[in-house]
Amino acid sequence: MILAKLLGEVIAPIQVDFTQFNLPNKPNYYFCCPEGFSNITPQKLSPIYPVSLDELDSAWQEMIKRQPHIACLASDLARYKFTYQQKTKYLRFPDTINVELLPLSENTSSIAIYSQSRYGYSDLKTNQKRVYHWLEELCQNLPNAK
Repeated sequence: MILAKLLGEVIAPIQVDFTQFNLPNKPNYYFCCPEGFSNITPQKLSPIYPVSLDELDSAWQEMIKRQPHIACLASDLARYKFTYQQKTKYLRFPDTINVELLPLSENTSSIAIYSQSRYGYSDLKTNQKRVYHWLEELCQNLPNAK
């Protein structure tokens, strides 16, 4: 009964302000962003993409459509901010992912991603694997990215 409730739960969207937020006390998250973007030191620096913000957004939207068990909970299209829920592969636990696409110049852009498990103390690197996978897929969608 409890597991059934967990599987059907949709998390209320909370959009993160990456410039001023706090990380949880549990190691069940993963955070990446460009250098100097956040008040928090990221676990990984995000790539700098040699594309405009609109090109990055287009590649992002194509990539995110291919992800399994995902739902967009909130979006602010004017600010290129998105909140997603993705359920884990086997137990379908809901994780929350906050994303912001960032303009660095007219022809360069980057991304901030904060992926966090809703339940449990540890996530067995699920969030780290997700972020790495998404960044890799995003690079494949961008012809000029390495």
